Amino acid sequence: MSLIHQCHVTTVAKTVCDDAETQATRQRLNEQLASYTPQRVYHDLLKEEADVKLIWQEESFDVRMRRSIVGLYLIPLMIGEKIYWFVVDTGAQISSICMEVLQDHPLKKLQGALAIRSVGGKEKSMSGYMMDTMKLGSLTIQNLPMVMLESSLLPAILTHWSAFRFAGILGWDVLSRLDFEMDDVDKKFKVVKNRYTFAHPNMVTTMFPIFLTKDKHQNLLVMGFDSGARYSWVNLKMMEKLAYPLSQESQMLGYGVHGMEAMTTRIVPKMNLYLDRANISLRNVHTAETEVFRNVELDGILGNEIFRNRRIRLINHQAMALIV
Repeated sequence: MSLIHQCHVTTVAKTVCDDAETQATRQRLNEQLASYTPQRVYHDLLKEEADVKLIWQEESFDVRMRRSIVGLYLIPLMIGEKIYWFVVDTGAQISSICMEVLQDHPLKKLQGALAIRSVGGKEKSMSGYMMDTMKLGSLTIQNLPMVMLESSLLPAILTHWSAFRFAGILGWDVLSRLDFEMDDVDKKFKVVKNRYTFAHPNMVTTMFPIFLTKDKHQNLLVMGFDSGARYSWVNLKMMEKLAYPLSQESQMLGYGVHGMEAMTTRIVPKMNLYLDRANISLRNVHTAETEVFRNVELDGILGNEIFRNRRIRLINHQAMALIV
């Protein structure tokens, strides 16, 4: 058996997650995760309430989006009069800037710090800074608390080669306030005005996007979505509970906000997940840490491979994810 990870997405009939189990799971997650809000994260940094403002000039607009060689999707943001490329990362609970940006734009350091959890389960305290103003297309973002991403935690290729560098991360604290599309066909990031109502939403709204999916046996799988991750991974205990075949233990290296980490993993040979009209076919999927929220484990995390050469739209105000 080849151990090369693969993802292939096809369009199928619409999958509706609205049975009793799904409703109970949605209610449970809403109760468990009710306290996980951007304001809570900001308060840890500011030691007071945040006053983040989004000022709209247009309801809908788009900006160029490019995919780096290492699989990150980047969009241009303007700070002062200079354009910087930021990673679009739904898996980041808070936006961040690289240390080098502070040399061009000195920012006020905040009183508090934030403990950020990595893919390997480690935590690190990160300093905060206040971004007075930055612009995304026709949207102005003001008074945004951000954490600093240290260069020492990034692979050398991302810090020494200009073609790989990015200036920061646009995280879920901002993205969750938008209805947006990541278009890997036209290479655009689009902020959209949603004009539709959906009877059966397939997301749970919290500090990390959560999709409600079904596998081919109609098992409900609660999957996070991390657009800053190139590949998907799953929770070992859930795979064992659902009797998925698993390989023997092996060692692998994972990379997150704390740098490179060694992890023990097992491999699921194949699985199919259904989200809206997408059949997400995964092969040779690694198991890894999925405790995005303390004491709440998700069944897996979907990476940006699920919309490669496609489009994914997150209509956050309707708790709906669409892949076309």
